[in-house]
Amino acid sequence: MSEDVFSDKLGRGWSLDLVQAPLQLLSQLKVRTIWFYIHCVDLYTTRDLYEPFDILAAFGGMCKLMEETMRAPLIFGLPTSHFDLALLWQPVGKSVRLENSTASDDPKYKDMRFPSWSWCGWNHQAGATYDWDMVAGCMADVRAWILNHTWIDWHIRNGYGTLRRVWDARKAKEDKSEDERWRGYKTAKKSHHRAEGADDKQSDDSIESSDDDTDDDYSSSSKKKKDHGVSGSTESRRRTQAPPPIQLFAPPPQPVSMPAPVPQQRAQTQFQRQTTNTFPNPRSQAPEVRRTRVHVLPKTDKFGRSYIGESTIRKVSPKPSSEFNLTLPEDPFNVLTTETTRASLPPRFVEEFPDQPFLQFFTWRGGFHLARCDAEKQPAPKQLPNGTAKTTTDPSVALSRCDICDRRGDKCGSIVVDAEWLDRKERDKKTLFEFIAISDAKQFTEEEFPDWTYYIPKERIESEWDLYFVLLVESFPEEGIYRRVALGKVFKAAFTHSEDEWKEIILG
Repeated sequence: MSEDVFSDKLGRGWSLDLVQAPLQLLSQLKVRTIWFYIHCVDLYTTRDLYEPFDILAAFGGMCKLMEETMRAPLIFGLPTSHFDLALLWQPVGKSVRLENSTASDDPKYKDMRFPSWSWCGWNHQAGATYDWDMVAGCMADVRAWILNHTWIDWHIRNGYGTLRRVWDARKAKEDKSEDERWRGYKTAKKSHHRAEGADDKQSDDSIESSDDDTDDDYSSSSKKKKDHGVSGSTESRRRTQAPPPIQLFAPPPQPVSMPAPVPQQRAQTQFQRQTTNTFPNPRSQAPEVRRTRVHVLPKTDKFGRSYIGESTIRKVSPKPSSEFNLTLPEDPFNVLTTETTRASLPPRFVEEFPDQPFLQFFTWRGGFHLARCDAEKQPAPKQLPNGTAKTTTDPSVALSRCDICDRRGDKCGSIVVDAEWLDRKERDKKTLFEFIAISDAKQFTEEEFPDWTYYIPKERIESEWDLYFVLLVESFPEEGIYRRVALGKVFKAAFTHSEDEWKEIILG
């Protein structure tokens, strides 16, 4: 149902549209597919499944529907065309990692593993959501944010353990959402008139051709030469040895100093040279023409993101090139990378070897402390849609908001974590945790940062894009990976941005 219908005795009636009803959401599928996806996640993660590992199977029909417009696959329930945005989900209430099947003895669930970085890897008692208040700066213009405020080169391990880029702008197809503000990563434009022998490295630098510029240069040069022929007619008469109109189109090259030839040979060489210039060999001159038509555009990465952006992407990595070195226990010898012929697409021809739940990438990693927020300092709890306040039975009560503090004890961020998880860490006397930056955040909400402490020398209203979205991660050395715990925000100034903080991460 998408509306309630009310009728009276006279035959007239009126209807009340329901907000975010499934049939209402379908109208936005072609307009803004990622918006449709976000609301579908809210609906599907609240379902009570007999076997929680069936969450992706239940979501598979919607995935096929959205892939037609996004023109990109979903990896463990996250769209590759908006991967940075898709990672910003949060649990509504208590969530437990999906590790072993407890409801079914079916052998297919025995080796099934879902990642912690996706909402499908958790058993949500109250669902998962994309908090619109927290990600408001992203949703105003998704494409602008995803191109200017993200930088990570995401790789995932395929079924053979080889690293494959989540998105490759050179080969992928762009989102067809009608509203361009809701589209994802860009795709590389096709290059024309490329020089023969140009390798893939040149194509990585987004080399494109511009026929319009070439035609303009050609026409302007021809016009200049034509005008010169009219105004300098007297001078041209003096040059009795100049060849006829051949000079207007293709002047002969400067002669190379050589031993004095026989006069007959010299006359023959001059004739051949004139003939060659009059009727040029297209095969011999084509490479030079193509080179003059090629110009280099501002460099972009494999996700179509320009290096010129608010996130100062040029300075994001302190190293000129970052090569993967971390290995997993099941493949401890080397790290292989590959680029599939169909960009961003998992190898459909080997469905028996699906992608492994491991992301590998480089980003900033820092250590910060967690401190529970004082209850009296927190704003009033949000009201439910019906206007009533939250009670102790509300699922969000299982979560605890904490301040993120740097090593000097100054508050530099905010995060919501599972209350039971925090209790265990406090009993173990552990307050220092590891955080990784994943993208830029625009600002704190009043609930996240009720008191402005001037951690940076700006007023609250002046501060924009001075934050990182961060993941609180927990290390599992025996497996060689990190796992996600929670999503938060931290001031960029809290990171030192040194080489010691630029780390290779395997997130499972």
